[in-house]
Amino acid sequence: MFDLNGHVSIVTGGNGGLGLAFGRGLVKAGAKIAVWGRNTEKNSAAVEELRALGGDAEAFACDVTDEANIADAFAGTLEKFGQVDSCFANAGGGGFRGAAHKVGREQWLGTVDLNLMSVVQTWAPVTDHLLQRRAPGRLIVTSSVAALLGTGGAAGYSTTKAAVVGLTKA
Repeated sequence: MFDLNGHVSIVTGGNGGLGLAFGRGLVKAGAKIAVWGRNTEKNSAAVEELRALGGDAEAFACDVTDEANIADAFAGTLEKFGQVDSCFANAGGGGFRGAAHKVGREQWLGTVDLNLMSVVQTWAPVTDHLLQRRAPGRLIVTSSVAALLGTGGAAGYSTTKAAVVGLTKA
């Protein structure tokens, strides 16, 4: 098992599903976790669970489509833990459903904002922080098999998940 004692990780969407599962693994390896999520009740429950596993965790209410929310959550994370060593950009969603050619620009942009720009905007302060510290770090993102295979009726989801694969490779 990895030894992550002293390591601090941000997990967006860390209050459930894959994000919480990732947080469990991190705390079991000794990392401290900043759970970022919109739902404060789910955030609290996730932190309680992570602490019950022996971890040091704190929740920060954050909508990762809002740059001001990201800045506030990042500042709170630094205030609580003093540093950040990795970021698991896991928050996202399915976006619009239906025929891609029938969906309006605003729905497309909403899905792009949720699944792609949220990653770019979340990674930005983490990257700046790591560069300022001259510290090694990790930027991780959740994509989907839909990025490679596509999903009928979910062009926005498939497209944005493919875009985060490209972002990660770049």
